[in-house]
Amino acid sequence: MAKRFSAYQNQNEVVIFASGVSDSKSEDEKGFQREVQLITKGLENNPDSLFVYFSTCSINDPSLQHKPYLKHKLNIERVIAGSGNSYMIFRVSNVAGSGGNSKTIFHYLVNAVKEGLPFDLWMHAYRNLIDADDLFALVDYLVSHGEINAITNIANPVSFHLPEMVSTMENYFGKKANYRKVEAGDFFHIDTSVVEKIAMQAGVDFDGDYLRRLLFKYYPLHDVPPITH
Repeated sequence: MAKRFSAYQNQNEVVIFASGVSDSKSEDEKGFQREVQLITKGLENNPDSLFVYFSTCSINDPSLQHKPYLKHKLNIERVIAGSGNSYMIFRVSNVAGSGGNSKTIFHYLVNAVKEGLPFDLWMHAYRNLIDADDLFALVDYLVSHGEINAITNIANPVSFHLPEMVSTMENYFGKKANYRKVEAGDFFHIDTSVVEKIAMQAGVDFDGDYLRRLLFKYYPLHDVPPITH
């Protein structure tokens, strides 16, 4: 995330906070406290700048409200909102990009399918994927044109059914995934009204086979034709 937003590193008017705990399964209280300290210091050192923070759309998932990571993210949001600084908080869905966190659902499933690694497939689960470049384009647009002191969801207007995601990856790589079906998971709504309103102006296209385009972009195969639409 920090690398993708490096264009802002010399802009004093905007502070992009792209550090902190990124593993949604984390229960590391020390790591949480370190992020709080970094946030507090960043706010104090940049009182006249727009402070941009990346939270998570999982806050909207009723089944995850007890998770320490989500409680931590909500606490960070409260710290920023109560600081007196100008801010934008972006609740982001599952980001797909090159490098970064290998534990994200996109990279995790790709690796499992490609390598034949066993995993539990939650038959009723949905996951929302957004390209790191699309995330940057949307945030970059909103920093200039969006509402200050607001929390905005940055996500794909369409969430993907997990079994269909795995099937698409199987077809793309020509491999059968090694999974155990589990009757678990559900769907939760993400309000993407802001994203849908500005997508065209930001140069972002969610139409077409978005998942397959992500696969071709970040895991290109020589015998697979590029996706056009």
